[in-house]
Amino acid sequence: MIAETYHLFQPLLYQAATGSLSPGEIAAPLRGVLSRQKNARVWLGTVEDIDPDSKRVFLADGAAVPYDSLIVAAGSQTSYFGHNEWQEWAPGLKSIEEATTIRHKILYAFEAAERVSDPKQRRAWLTFAIVGAGPTGVELSGAVAEIARQTLKTTSVPYTPRKRRSSVARSRPARARGLKHHQTR
Repeated sequence: MIAETYHLFQPLLYQAATGSLSPGEIAAPLRGVLSRQKNARVWLGTVEDIDPDSKRVFLADGAAVPYDSLIVAAGSQTSYFGHNEWQEWAPGLKSIEEATTIRHKILYAFEAAERVSDPKQRRAWLTFAIVGAGPTGVELSGAVAEIARQTLKTTSVPYTPRKRRSSVARSRPARARGLKHHQTR
């Protein structure tokens, strides 16, 4: 297997992004996962090319790896629907690194809201826009609400969960069941 060094259970990334789980709880080293497979090897690498005639995979570092059978799992990447400028403000949620970035942004927003005295600025810090009203977006919105209700109830900021707002947007007219159109609180 030529891959990253760990297996990531992506459906729980939103929990790592909100601090409910640590990254180590949703990622396991591939060598450990496959340790009992005597016919499997794990190599860290990035595949650059495949030659089906010679049955070889070419890696970014110049190595050529022969194979008998080949399964390609290309992974995924975040789409910004032709608006790559959104990337600065809207990190994807496909990796541990992105989940950690999101967790930092969420917790920083709550910390910043605690320090400002202007209600308009506080409201801005406590407004979260989540693009993607599929299962991950809905779960992420709920997890942010849970942070507001449980984790931050002991802070000194004059704050109630109703002051936190999460807007969930979707690219298609259909929406997740149970959500009000364009917004959940």
